[in-house]
Amino acid sequence: MGNIESGNFHHLIDREQKPELTGQGKMAENVVIEFFKMNFPSMQVRKATAKEDAGQVGFGPAKTVDAVAYLDQKPAMALQVTSSTGEQFEEYRKKKLMELKNKPFLRLEEMSSHDVAIPRALVFVEPNELKKFIADHDFAKHPNLGKTILDSTLNSLKFDLLQTKNPKEIDRLRQLISLIDEQKMILDKKAGQTT
Repeated sequence: MGNIESGNFHHLIDREQKPELTGQGKMAENVVIEFFKMNFPSMQVRKATAKEDAGQVGFGPAKTVDAVAYLDQKPAMALQVTSSTGEQFEEYRKKKLMELKNKPFLRLEEMSSHDVAIPRALVFVEPNELKKFIADHDFAKHPNLGKTILDSTLNSLKFDLLQTKNPKEIDRLRQLISLIDEQKMILDKKAGQTT
């Protein structure tokens, strides 16, 4: 299995700072939430609460959450979305990967100590793909956007899987990985038919 720092993350590093793309963080979060809602009907996804977004609930400072995905009406995965650009990206990426390594699982305020901790997933969104998507708002026309969302989520979940020995966390991770892998194959097949 590849290292979480390899693969699809490397192409995001060497971008030029583009002033027209600054401040797109909330748009990226909304697009990721919409993508998951549209492609995973069994999954409910919501924006993070203000406390979760600020990293103030149960998982320490700077471990922010942008969205939460649910399966069977229970929290299943915490998503942290980034669409950073420019020189700061490498430093920011390293910081986020270190946070993931140090704290791959968390419990939300709504969870009890008896609930299985949920995995954190870093979701990278390419700013230029985001900008193109915002212009016409059609995921079918932007397969690279969906691929990047799915690949970065899968890489994070696979990394999380290596960080735990808890059978319940492992079961939940395998369920999420299987669900996302299945959808990735469907989208890859559709993308192959349109080219």
